[in-house]
Amino acid sequence: MNWLKDMVRGNLTFSGRLSRRSFYLSLAAFYGIGFLLLPLQLAGAAVPDLLAVNIVLLIIGILMGWYLLGSFVRRLHDRGRSGWWLVCFFGPHVVAISAFSKLPLDKPALVILAMVGAVFLVAPFFVWGLIEILFLRGKTEANRFGPDPLAGA
Repeated sequence: MNWLKDMVRGNLTFSGRLSRRSFYLSLAAFYGIGFLLLPLQLAGAAVPDLLAVNIVLLIIGILMGWYLLGSFVRRLHDRGRSGWWLVCFFGPHVVAISAFSKLPLDKPALVILAMVGAVFLVAPFFVWGLIEILFLRGKTEANRFGPDPLAGA
């Protein structure tokens, strides 16, 4: 159980490296916790006036988001990259969504043109980020973020 405690602690502090296998386990833990919290989420959606449930859900959401962000950053550390690469990989999506919210919906041709343009401008960054994080092996030697997490395995 020490590996689980170390993984969670590392993901919450953004320190060290995370191998692909541990990253997949981090994602599984993230979705598992989300599934276990489903009744609480449904209670918050069914009765939105329950302030206590909504506050608990907000705190849990912030913690889970922080945990997920930490696992992505640690995975990039394993690749020898800074966590700021997430801005390059996923930042264009934020810009595209912000731009879409300003489009006039009464002009469908403009909306379609913007969507096609966004696919060609934004999708390469997203695909590059997914390949980098999900599929490429980490650096086999120690780097500035720590030793190879698979060196002892």
